[in-house]
Amino acid sequence: MTAQVEKLMKNLGITEAEALQVIEDDKAIDKGKDLFPLTKEQAKVVKACTRADRKPMEKKVERTKTADNQKHGILQALLECVQALPTTADFEVVNAEREFTFTHGGKKFKVTLSAPRS
Repeated sequence: MTAQVEKLMKNLGITEAEALQVIEDDKAIDKGKDLFPLTKEQAKVVKACTRADRKPMEKKVERTKTADNQKHGILQALLECVQALPTTADFEVVNAEREFTFTHGGKKFKVTLSAPRS
């Protein structure tokens, strides 16, 4: 007799054969077998008891971003300087306040303007 069987016999007050059956049933349940199926009525009761009350979803606050005219002005000045270069082509403004890309001398460049808070 193993320690597990002895423990089950002592704690549950069952015979050795019943303890061995409990161990086999536990193994089957661990593998996904449903040894104790519920009736439709029992399943409804279980579902009703496990349903939790929920708060209604709060609506997300839509934040509007204020335009940063200073960043826009700096980016426009940079863009004008780059456009003045003789071999510059293919301008694309990705974000009017933040970045733009361009091709100069066969290479593609991207300029990103950031204003750190530090």
